[in-house]
Amino acid sequence: MAVRAITDEVEVRCGIGAGVLLVLTAALVTARPPSVDGVALFLAVTVLLAHRLDTPRALLLGLTGWALATGFVINTAGDLTLAPWDTLRLAVFMLAAAGVSTGRGRT
Repeated sequence: MAVRAITDEVEVRCGIGAGVLLVLTAALVTARPPSVDGVALFLAVTVLLAHRLDTPRALLLGLTGWALATGFVINTAGDLTLAPWDTLRLAVFMLAAAGVSTGRGRT
């Protein structure tokens, strides 16, 4: 019987990814980079973290990345908005996260 690490579980990797995004949020709120740079960093980290997740969890992480980027980098008070640019940003985050995911099954 092979010994599995806790990080072999996709749910654990998804939770760790969400935690990393929260830490990134705190760092960016403190640093206050330009909005474009902050959103690009959120997208890059989200995609990096989603590549070892299945599609449903990658989509969840993409949604989380978009919400934190929109709420704290674009709208600094934590407000979520759905203006046309916000909706486009949501689509980019979701498609990018799903695009790098490992597929439908458990990994």
